Amino acid sequence: MKKVFASALSIVAGVAIAGSAVADSSSSLVKELTDLAIQHPEDANVRVRLGSVLNTMGYTHEAQQWLSEAERLDPSLGDLSDAGTEYGAVTVRGGAGPDVWVCTLPGISNYGLASGQYGYAVATTSSNQGNQNLTWLDGSNQHPVIGQNLYQWYQGNFRQIGQSWLKHGFCALQNSGCGSCQPAGGGCVSALGPGCADPYSSGLNGSQSRLGPKHEVNPTTGVFNWPHSFPSGSNANRGRLLVDAADAIPTSSGATYWVEGQYIHPEDSHTSANHSLNNATHASTTMSANSSRSLSFPSQTFSQQPAIFSWQAVDPSVEIQLVTADGYIYAGGSATDLGGGTWKYQYNVFNLDSNNGVDSLTVNYGAGVSPTNATFNSPGWHSGSIYDNTPWTTSAARGSGFTWSVASPAANDNRVRWATMYSFTFEADAAPETGTVSLNVPGTGVFDVSLPVPAGSACVGDLDSSGTVDGGDLAALLAGWGSAATDLSGDGNTDGTDLAVLLAGWGACL
Repeated sequence: MKKVFASALSIVAGVAIAGSAVADSSSSLVKELTDLAIQHPEDANVRVRLGSVLNTMGYTHEAQQWLSEAERLDPSLGDLSDAGTEYGAVTVRGGAGPDVWVCTLPGISNYGLASGQYGYAVATTSSNQGNQNLTWLDGSNQHPVIGQNLYQWYQGNFRQIGQSWLKHGFCALQNSGCGSCQPAGGGCVSALGPGCADPYSSGLNGSQSRLGPKHEVNPTTGVFNWPHSFPSGSNANRGRLLVDAADAIPTSSGATYWVEGQYIHPEDSHTSANHSLNNATHASTTMSANSSRSLSFPSQTFSQQPAIFSWQAVDPSVEIQLVTADGYIYAGGSATDLGGGTWKYQYNVFNLDSNNGVDSLTVNYGAGVSPTNATFNSPGWHSGSIYDNTPWTTSAARGSGFTWSVASPAANDNRVRWATMYSFTFEADAAPETGTVSLNVPGTGVFDVSLPVPAGSACVGDLDSSGTVDGGDLAALLAGWGSAATDLSGDGNTDGTDLAVLLAGWGACL
């Protein structure tokens, strides 16, 4: 590593500083990439990108020094002497229009602990599998934005425990490796050609000068503000993928992890081309027990699938449904037998690209179900995000369901926004059956999906689950009068209507 670092510094000194053409170019992009090369002496990808930019600008001598350095760092890149001019064979793609997807997640940067949170960045290699160029303009709102997430499976719970701000794309390389490349031009250009791949190293995706917030992006249309805002706060890792120290449980302690990358682009959005369903890819990783809680190089990759599908892989009882609202939303559910007649119910809602999001979740069940130990988890907004982190509230109406909802509905409330997954659990003394779970998408409507729910009693007035509607149930109803505790009609209040329901069912349950 010392040799590599010395070599990188010598190039920086000889090419970018000491009166070279690069210094004379006054290019902010060249300076940004040069700074990143110093910060990440092992990063071949940064050097390929810098060399390609310099080639495009006409500084071929300086470009070849950087490209040669990249070859030394990563021999698998092969001969880069013609980088920026020749690429793979020209082909005609099958898809209509541009279609970006994440081909691989080829690395992770570990930034250590700051302000009680561990910081990470995930490398992403995207590809255009459409048959037209995908616009990739720096300094405008016509380029992709890239989200990075971390998920955990631990002690039977699948949760998202970290998210990043959005990396704003710039300067598309035209590499092969994810398909036959029909380049949009030579080197680092303003479009990604059909079949071509553009790699961003974890160092680039963790560069804070390129990070912008999710609230400035409409994921359904792909439209976003330009110029974007920048992360703020005292955390040295602000804007990066942040994980609370309490959630950073080493794999040696039984936790399993997945990283995820997702691209959003105006030309490849839900509304523009309806190609967005393939825009998220995830890969497995492990977390060390060292002081930085380092994540390992990603191993198995699950391309064009969000991480919620790995929940189904580790727990075969999981059922996942796709909801099409103003964008795509996944809802999943599972039931785990805890023994002694008690079951744990878990639900996850992953918002792929709905701008309206989800602000409530209701598990519908019949009478006789008494939920306990309800939990809620969200990955947390950070680094100056305008979104609220207040936990969702819970409410239960006997015989009609259990609901989680945002504490105070508002424009910047803590709803399930795009590229995030929220988790919900409770326990109940009832075995599962296939039932209905309802998601509310503000401004769009309520969507029902079929998932495991607790099986309710056929005897609606049997409040004490004795198998008979009798004086004990009447006493319970009167004790709950005026509250939702013994509501049988589903209107949220115990009153004369509920008394009529109970008396109508008087006697032994059938």
